[in-house]
Amino acid sequence: MSPVNLTARALFGFLKIRLNNLQKDISVVAGFHEWNDVQHIIETIIRVNVIIKSEIEFIFEHWMPFYHYSTPPLSIPAMKVYNALVNILTVKFNILARPVNNETVARLLLEYNKLNNLIPIAIAELDTLNQLSIDLNVDPPIVGPRLPQPPQNITPFPTSFSSSDSSSSSSSYSSSLSGIRVHPLDMAAAKIYFKTYRKKHRKPRKSRKLRKSRKSRKLRKSRKPKKSRKPKK
Repeated sequence: MSPVNLTARALFGFLKIRLNNLQKDISVVAGFHEWNDVQHIIETIIRVNVIIKSEIEFIFEHWMPFYHYSTPPLSIPAMKVYNALVNILTVKFNILARPVNNETVARLLLEYNKLNNLIPIAIAELDTLNQLSIDLNVDPPIVGPRLPQPPQNITPFPTSFSSSDSSSSSSSYSSSLSGIRVHPLDMAAAKIYFKTYRKKHRKPRKSRKLRKSRKSRKLRKSRKPKKSRKPKK
């Protein structure tokens, strides 16, 4: 069951339940001490690997919105919860990075024992955070704004451009814009393109040769006006 519109205290209780259930799931692996049936151990580890992958990611997905927007006085103990969950996540990566076979079983069991010891630490930090919230009477709502997503009928702005496809795509792109509102994210990408990419990759113009300055023509001597002939008598 996933929490919807929870406050901080409800989230803390929800995460504690998920962590307790996770510890029960991995206890079947962390409790192995006899090596009578190695094949059974391998099959159990493969099954539990699927559980820890989805469950730890689920816990982080619900914890991070509160952690990102936490403020004092809850932000300091929230950091301790975050560090405890990061340690759990690190062990999960170590487990899933190894193949499950006869050579890796011993190492995987050690990692599962480590994970089994880290989960109670995260639960204890959640208890401390929850108690502080009760003592101070602080129970903020969980804030997690969604990123705006473009409508389905608008294609995302291309991230790379080439001179070969620019001419062919310009006509089809201009025709598809008719009657469609361009999303603000696409407009922002377009502005970035025209400011950066186009300036850097635009072909430089051929420099025109400087024209030689024409020699100044010598001023011609002004001709004297002809004397008008007097009419003969």
